[in-house]
Amino acid sequence: MKNRIVFYILCFIGVLCRFYYQFLIPSFNGDEISLGLNIKQLNYYQLLQPMRRGQSAPPLFLWLQKFISNLPIPNWIGFKLVSFFISILVLIVFLKFIKKKEYNIILLVPFTILLFNPYVIYHSLSLKQYPFDLLGIIVLITYFKSNKFKKAAPFFFLVWSFLSNVAIFACVGLLLFIFISHFYKSLKSLPNRIRVFLRVNYLLILSLFPYIFYFIWFMYQPGASGLKEYMRLYWSGSFMPFDSSFFKYWVFQLHGFWSYFYSMNIILAILLFLLSFNAFFYQLFKKEEIKFKNEIILCFCIFLVHLTLNIFHFYPLSDRLYLYLTIPFILLLASSLIFLVKKSRINSKIVSVTFSVILFSTYLSYISYKENDVKSVYNYIKAKNESSIYLTESTKKAIDNFNSFTDNYFIGNIHMYKLDDSFNKSNYLVSRVYNKMRPNKKHKESVKVLEFLKNNKIVLEVSLGGYNVYRILK
Repeated sequence: MKNRIVFYILCFIGVLCRFYYQFLIPSFNGDEISLGLNIKQLNYYQLLQPMRRGQSAPPLFLWLQKFISNLPIPNWIGFKLVSFFISILVLIVFLKFIKKKEYNIILLVPFTILLFNPYVIYHSLSLKQYPFDLLGIIVLITYFKSNKFKKAAPFFFLVWSFLSNVAIFACVGLLLFIFISHFYKSLKSLPNRIRVFLRVNYLLILSLFPYIFYFIWFMYQPGASGLKEYMRLYWSGSFMPFDSSFFKYWVFQLHGFWSYFYSMNIILAILLFLLSFNAFFYQLFKKEEIKFKNEIILCFCIFLVHLTLNIFHFYPLSDRLYLYLTIPFILLLASSLIFLVKKSRINSKIVSVTFSVILFSTYLSYISYKENDVKSVYNYIKAKNESSIYLTESTKKAIDNFNSFTDNYFIGNIHMYKLDDSFNKSNYLVSRVYNKMRPNKKHKESVKVLEFLKNNKIVLEVSLGGYNVYRILK
């Protein structure tokens, strides 16, 4: 009873946290703006076809965003609503998963990660399909063993595949998991087992065909070949190489896995990563009972499908695109902690609370992360009683896109001027810097701004979500 109350209180705090970041300090990164402008400017039929600005997303997701954004509310709020409610559903469904595990106190650790990890918060509130990736995986691991879900699975994957690209991986991954678990026991009589497998799961297989037919149609539409080449070039660094850079590629990916899924405190992240995998494989080797074993294996079957597509350059492997992998990694950690408690006989509440507090404390150092946070720049300038700002060329382009997308909702009476050498129109200069989710990381400035700094013409006052605000020295 006490455990349940703790989980529900934390869930409520997590909801408030998401509401605060989504609506009280809103921001849209460049990718969200490019997709959002397509949704605003194109009709429903055009959204089924290749879009402009190098954007692509599942069709039902686009239609849902189009419908919500057309409601009689400020446009930017409409674009925030879908991901907000989906991110709340993520927490609620994971709470259902915890309930099925009888509110095991060790699950406080993965729940803390899901609630407060800035990587999870940022991408699950994004104007992209990533929240649906995460929600679908959590629904799958929560209900895939139930008879009701087995009957509803074809419909579930049919709908999910039009909301999330990960649904395709998940359906094939689930089929792989079912085959390994129930049908593949030896090479003997394998053809007969395959026939039985196909007969039992044919509806699940057929559930992917509507999306496959849509995708084939999509690839024959005007602009599809250009979009395909653009995507391959844009994501070229995320495809697995088979040359001398192979190991460098995987060091980079592993660094992303442990830092994004656990913590940006690298020492802590590596320790948790090693604990998770070492304990799992030790139990596997010793043939001991592994908590959440089926859920973890299912998720990695899905990842195997993703990885296979990546090898053939069909789908990239990058931070925002593997948000769904948060689930197997946090379940691995929970499973390992349960094993640790069992072997050491340490009090499970002490272990759970200690790890949760440590993780949460590391999140505080970068939980304020934002990208393209124009609203905070405006608020800062207004607080200084200024009515104008200088902008570098790239900064003006980024802020103009933001203003156009949000229908000038936030700009107020601020006048913007392109940077010149006179410095007689404003006391402040704003420069765009592309920031990554790294605590205390310095970001590269433009050559022009660095020249002004060198000549003591400006001084940095504050960095705000992808922007440096400089005071001009006169």
